Amino acid sequence: MTKNNIYDYMFYKYIVVRFLHQVSLFFNDAFYCSYKC
Repeated sequence: MTKNNIYDYMFYKYIVVRFLHQVSLFFNDAFYCSYKC
């Protein structure tokens, strides 16, 4: 791997992790609301 590829990979991983985090937060809110509301 070149240095550039490593940076691209880290950036991509960061984006995916952020995206999954947002999705899980959204689903947590949705399930919590459907459970409580």
